[in-house]
Amino acid sequence: MNPLIAAASVVAAGLAVGLASIGPGVGQGTAAGQAVERIARQPEAEGKILLIYLSSFFFESNPFLFIVFNRSNRIIGVIELLRQF
Repeated sequence: MNPLIAAASVVAAGLAVGLASIGPGVGQGTAAGQAVERIARQPEAEGKILLIYLSSFFFESNPFLFIVFNRSNRIIGVIELLRQF
């Protein structure tokens, strides 16, 4: 494999993961802000609101973390390939 293509694919993968994380980041930030507003309006429901927010964060983050770890293993393989040259 051409080292230039391997290096470009590493950069492209980094940009793809970075740009793909903007939408979920904004969405989770909005959800966190709304959770804080709801707790401020209704303090007695704090436990339920936090449970719902944390559970949604857990379920939304798993696929993203899987993609990051999957890509990081491939990037490590590309880095080892580049070290051969």
